[in-house]
Amino acid sequence: MKLEIRSANREEAIWLSSRLRPLDRREVEIATGQSAEEVLLKAFDISTECYSLRFNNAASDLVALFGITPAASLVARIGVPWMLCTSEVSRGAIAIAREAPRWLNKWAREYGLLRNIVYLCNSLHGRWLHTAGCQFDELVQINGHPFLLFSYQESKQCVIQSQSSLAPH
Repeated sequence: MKLEIRSANREEAIWLSSRLRPLDRREVEIATGQSAEEVLLKAFDISTECYSLRFNNAASDLVALFGITPAASLVARIGVPWMLCTSEVSRGAIAIAREAPRWLNKWAREYGLLRNIVYLCNSLHGRWLHTAGCQFDELVQINGHPFLLFSYQESKQCVIQSQSSLAPH
């Protein structure tokens, strides 16, 4: 399956916010205590890069937004990668797993270290992160729910061929 990746716009973020996968919605709402709609729009607004993902061609329906946000840190430069999806994203799970390391490497070169959390029940995202080479650092409880803290540093072994129309530099 071919992935179509391009710079996202706010209208896409608004469209996606009402069509999130139930587990993505639950993960965001548990972790932040805010509505998924609010969090997605805030993520779009504060990200230094934000992309839309479609399958096969740019005219197909949006299936995900992903991006990178700088973390507030006084001692290190840390990037926070994120991705929120519709239920349709599972159709391209393998293609996304192949593409993810290229984006993570690009951002790791810029930030040095990438960190975020993933809801333990969100197995699809957990598998992508594992396949991409993320390290799962510790299990944390947020609002009584299990999340895994993960990190990523640039992999010199990343040789996966990019399939996207907007390849990372």
